[in-house]
Amino acid sequence: MRRWFACLGLGIVGAGFGGAAFGLPQEMPFFFPVATISPAQKLWESGQKAITDGNPEVAIRLYKQSLAVDPTLHRNHLSLAAAYLESGEDKQAADSMERYLDREPGHLSVRQHYGDLLVKLGRLPEARMQLDRFVAEAQKQAQHEGILLHAHGRLLEIAETADDSYEEHLHRGIGLFYLANQPVAPGTPVENQPETLLCKAALQLNQAVRLKPQMPRPRLYLTRIWQKLGQTQPALQALHEAEALQWEGELTTWERSSLWTLVAQKGKLVG
Repeated sequence: MRRWFACLGLGIVGAGFGGAAFGLPQEMPFFFPVATISPAQKLWESGQKAITDGNPEVAIRLYKQSLAVDPTLHRNHLSLAAAYLESGEDKQAADSMERYLDREPGHLSVRQHYGDLLVKLGRLPEARMQLDRFVAEAQKQAQHEGILLHAHGRLLEIAETADDSYEEHLHRGIGLFYLANQPVAPGTPVENQPETLLCKAALQLNQAVRLKPQMPRPRLYLTRIWQKLGQTQPALQALHEAEALQWEGELTTWERSSLWTLVAQKGKLVG
């Protein structure tokens, strides 16, 4: 994770090109004005060079100076997170990530790594909140299911630590569902084949239903699992129950939209 943040913390310094680079006539004047680099930007760029040279402590000092000059240069918070991680100061890195996300809430990959770091720091309620928010946003952005699989794995880890049986069965079931959708390598054992994984997922989600029968979320995923397994009646039953309970629990915006789509396509499910 530290290497990832070190790369993420590095910026791109824009370079100017003459007209010939774009096939323009040489006599044409350069008509793009060169942007003036602010003092805060200069300090941030010096910090970038310091962290690239392996001097995170110097980089931290420069990023803080940059923020003192211009508190709105939010990239400093992310760069500080990178430098703190390089220095092994995880708590300070988490604080910097939090400040960055306060200003850039849509930066999905940073939120995922922030959730992971909170798990590492043992701040589990905060980690769960961040990872739940990450899942909701990743679904909305149609991110790859492998990313969602990782997030549900983290949420499972939190549930196990907190001894929350419902969340444990829920996230293990959803994780197995996403795992069943991943490409299968030749020679994969039967117990790791998609159909087996889907059956295991259904078992876990049924356990979640028994623990909290008022929750629609496990029933939504059960609908999708039974549909994949070609089990029409269980799929319709789970869909009917999810629809009836949809306003009672924890569905994300994407999950509720997915539920409505399944309800609208109920005739195709029967067919």
